[in-house]
Amino acid sequence: MLTNVLLILLAVPSVFYSGKPEVSPGTYFDVVGGEKVKLNKAVQDCLGKAGHDLPLSSVDSLILIGGVSILTENEHNNYYQQCLPTILPVNTSVRVHYPVRRFPMFNDTRIVDRNPSFIIIDKPHLLPSQPYKGNRWENAQGFVECNGVVPKTFEDVRKITEDSKRPSLLNRLDLPVSGLLFLGDSDISRSTFMRMSKENKIKKQYLAVSEKKIGTGVKRLLLFTKDERGGGGMGGSKGQVLCSSDLRMSKKDGWTKCIMDVNRREEFSVEGKTRYEYTINLVTGRKHQIRSCMAFLGASLIGDSLYGPMENKGVEFEMEREEVEALEKGLQDGNSVRKRIGLRCVGVSVEERVFRADEGDFDGGKWWRKELE
Repeated sequence: MLTNVLLILLAVPSVFYSGKPEVSPGTYFDVVGGEKVKLNKAVQDCLGKAGHDLPLSSVDSLILIGGVSILTENEHNNYYQQCLPTILPVNTSVRVHYPVRRFPMFNDTRIVDRNPSFIIIDKPHLLPSQPYKGNRWENAQGFVECNGVVPKTFEDVRKITEDSKRPSLLNRLDLPVSGLLFLGDSDISRSTFMRMSKENKIKKQYLAVSEKKIGTGVKRLLLFTKDERGGGGMGGSKGQVLCSSDLRMSKKDGWTKCIMDVNRREEFSVEGKTRYEYTINLVTGRKHQIRSCMAFLGASLIGDSLYGPMENKGVEFEMEREEVEALEKGLQDGNSVRKRIGLRCVGVSVEERVFRADEGDFDGGKWWRKELE
């Protein structure tokens, strides 16, 4: 019988509302009428009915940043961000995100290396890895696409889309996690990354900070994620993530091995409160395993209310927008997200090459050594 099992539940909030007169982030509406209409005029009318009387120049700025999306007529019925002025066909479904979430930490992003296979960037805390609804540019992918400069005019957008290709995201760092992130700008980047990861040729090192002490050495744990079909060796509802130290579970039962090498522990104090900084080599898996496994070991990371201390079980999010919304919940200032956790990817090795993230000047230094979060 299994003991000491950590359950992390999946949250799937509903954020889209069709046909409502009010416009909140994620609202969409259908443009109706017998004549074609300009996009900015349709959006202006929609916002005006909701009590937001914006001049066309402000609506153009909303379109420019990516706050307006149009439904594509294909089998997937996806929305794509329309960052240029256009004429809408009748009965076109348009999604408006107002106000748009901005990410000023975008300016602290830097490219560490660019080669034919990969682009490696140093992502700050609280910057999304991929476009967050209503903001196409201020994220890791957008940083590479626009070369670190958010377009200010429609002509800038045209030049960017003509001269550069949006890079693909090869892995993802959670929103409150900072450090090295892989992107690819060629068709073979993803297959190369997956092959090298499978062959264990890509290794990652993290700094992790907790208020609890655990021993150094190799930690071997198993994770179980219940799939869509409800298969696997344990009960529970869809979306649950389980963590166990019982290594008798087999891969065929749905358990994934997680090995992390805690090779350094340093004790320090902030405002009289003891903390521990760990250097962790992630031998298998991804960064989610560090967060869940540290919580399972009783040393949840500082600021990590999503995975939480064991007694306050957190939430596992499959989509980054859900994580943003969860972090925003309860914040009175609606213009910034201020929750970061003590986890940073500080080093990666790709075959014989080693890349390091800044360890002294990011976020004004190691913020966890200067302030209580």
